[in-house]
Amino acid sequence: NRVNYRDDLVGVTRNCEADAVDVLADLGCISEITKSCDAGNYRRVALYILAAVPFVYEGEDQLYLQTAADIYLRFHDFPSALLCALRKRDISLVLSLILKSYEAVTAGTVDRGTPLQLAYIMARHGWPPVQDRMPISEVCQMDMANVMSGFTRPTEFHLLARELGVLDPKLPQDVYKSHLTEGH
Repeated sequence: NRVNYRDDLVGVTRNCEADAVDVLADLGCISEITKSCDAGNYRRVALYILAAVPFVYEGEDQLYLQTAADIYLRFHDFPSALLCALRKRDISLVLSLILKSYEAVTAGTVDRGTPLQLAYIMARHGWPPVQDRMPISEVCQMDMANVMSGFTRPTEFHLLARELGVLDPKLPQDVYKSHLTEGH
């Protein structure tokens, strides 16, 4: 009877995600929620699960983080899945996500910059370089090494500043556009 109820519940969507997560958590099968997520609700479900992590028992929090990572991974949201893996401190999951992101780039389902975005996130969290542990091309390994070492960061910030148009000093009139207000 409990299994039948769980199977019926997993199909529930339409703004009932929080209730479904709560009931599945009470039944001890939180990972079943990944089957019912769709492109319209997966972020809400994963965020609700992540918000519950501080309130569950130690050990069970790892299951919640894994479930959220699985949801994000199912919809190719690699940066969010990586953040879950980093919170979980699971190096094998981190390596798997990076490898899957390169595979998704090859398949054309994500942007070419996604694996580098993951490298930036890992560098920001202070993780050591991991590119030498993965079967990726030498060019990809060098790109990740440059990102994670911080070697190219000043150049990239300079390019960003140029693109945003903030390299040259501005006058207050340029910033606030006071010439457009009445009275000037």
